[in-house]
Amino acid sequence: FFCMPRKKASKRSKKQKTYPELTDAQVHQLREAFELFDTTSSGEIEKRELPFAMGAAGWKPEKQKIREILDTVETENDRVAFDVYVELMTPTMKEQDENDTHRVAFSMYDVDNKGYIDAEDLARVAKDLGDNDDGDLSEFNEMIKEAGTNGRVNYEEFFKIMQFTEDTPL
Repeated sequence: FFCMPRKKASKRSKKQKTYPELTDAQVHQLREAFELFDTTSSGEIEKRELPFAMGAAGWKPEKQKIREILDTVETENDRVAFDVYVELMTPTMKEQDENDTHRVAFSMYDVDNKGYIDAEDLARVAKDLGDNDDGDLSEFNEMIKEAGTNGRVNYEEFFKIMQFTEDTPL
């Protein structure tokens, strides 16, 4: 019986930091965007590159918001580490994920890609789920009337309704 000498752990095998508020796919997306500007593979980018790295991850902030971010980010030698970048992007990524979820839900109702939902769409989904076997649209017309305009609910109105129902306790 003998023991092999242990190899020293390389920097590459160092355990990656986890970001519990983000999915693995979101962290991967952020890492890819960040690495486009981390040309030296140092784990840092120049502060002036931060808005471009944010844009590469899908966020297009207005100029005023960019100035606010750059003013609040504390850096060493005008360099921004990946962890700081992730911290700045986390609220945006969570919002983006929520928006994607709502867009998928909206498309389940708007199967014809009209850009809006009407009472017939609600009735169809209710029937698919086993409700509304009688075909009465009056309840759905009332729901649409309360939620939208002109007997229709567009995506923005749908998104607001979804946010309200998620934020309202039962």
